[in-house]
Amino acid sequence: MSVIFTSVMNPVWSDSTKTRADVYVTVAHLGDELIPFTACAGDVEPHGRELFQEILDGKHGLVGDYVPPEVPQPTVVGANTL
Repeated sequence: MSVIFTSVMNPVWSDSTKTRADVYVTVAHLGDELIPFTACAGDVEPHGRELFQEILDGKHGLVGDYVPPEVPQPTVVGANTL
């Protein structure tokens, strides 16, 4: 089955090396449901590779900067104080 993207929105780099981009897409056979999708040049599926190239070419707007995830700080519970 061929995947046909009917819309691609909000591209954002998924990593600091800009080898993957996260977007929200709608797909023809699924209607208007927004689906998160990560596109990359090395995708095993042609539609993923093609979408990544379109993102690089600027077809879907400016790509947002990569923002690393916050690392939660450990919480010490019940620590003894002497």
